Amino acid sequence: LSLANGVAKDVRIYGSRAQTDIEKWKQENYNFLKSVIDLRSELGRLIKQPPKMEAGSVKALQDSARLRLQLTYDKIGRSVFQLVESNPASYAGAYLLHWYKTNVPLDSLKKYYLKLSPSVQQAEFSVSLFDYLFTLSNDEFRAGNGNKLSRDLNKARSLYDFTIKDQNEENIKLSQFKGKPVLLFFWATWCSSCHQYERYLNDLMESLESDSIHFISVSLDKIDDFQKSNKKIRLPCITLLDSENTLRYFYRFLYVPTFIILDHKGGIVFNNSSISSLKDSIYQALERYHEDVQIKAK
Repeated sequence: LSLANGVAKDVRIYGSRAQTDIEKWKQENYNFLKSVIDLRSELGRLIKQPPKMEAGSVKALQDSARLRLQLTYDKIGRSVFQLVESNPASYAGAYLLHWYKTNVPLDSLKKYYLKLSPSVQQAEFSVSLFDYLFTLSNDEFRAGNGNKLSRDLNKARSLYDFTIKDQNEENIKLSQFKGKPVLLFFWATWCSSCHQYERYLNDLMESLESDSIHFISVSLDKIDDFQKSNKKIRLPCITLLDSENTLRYFYRFLYVPTFIILDHKGGIVFNNSSISSLKDSIYQALERYHEDVQIKAK
């Protein structure tokens, strides 16, 4: 603690052993962490203000910076893995795994997550890490957890295999949407960017033939949070509550908003967080649907 004009400066309060362990780890890896900051700045400058030279030379500089940055992250990752290996009961290790999850190989991340002690796996950041891994992982990792959701996901082959509660907590069998294109809009009441699409989607749904496509609004909120919230997105279609992340895990996306379009056979033709080509993809799915209807009618 130091004072400047009577004001406390550089105050650090350690509320737990984990915070102390994290600070110690940061000190031990100071050079790597500083290199990450420097390399990210260098790469940012090369992208935003590229030097005046041939395009190929600029790209080579950018690729070199990316490679050096990834190699540095690899060293940081190995240090985190060593911490988890030496002390699986360390909340600091779990926190650092979560913090660097996008910068280390997925297979290694799964391996060291599974080494964490059961109590550490219950921490908030560990649950978030599990969510990340479960969303991106293959069936082997999912099956290894042995819960009902894992079994249901491994058995499911399409949207139509699921039963999800709607906003009134009624069970909805999604098999009823079989046979026509489907637009799924995933959102949450706390997602500000999701709300930006409400008016656009209202207009889009009103402009399309509702008898040729199913629209499904899917909130990722917990049921209690959804019922209490005054920030619900209201669209002229059914609203489902994917409170257990069943559909999100099945379609393997991390963030909302996400738009998914299925053709009339259940195949994914669009999976994105942007609406830039959403309408075109819907029209293409509808065109193929109408073509099949006409062929069957002959």
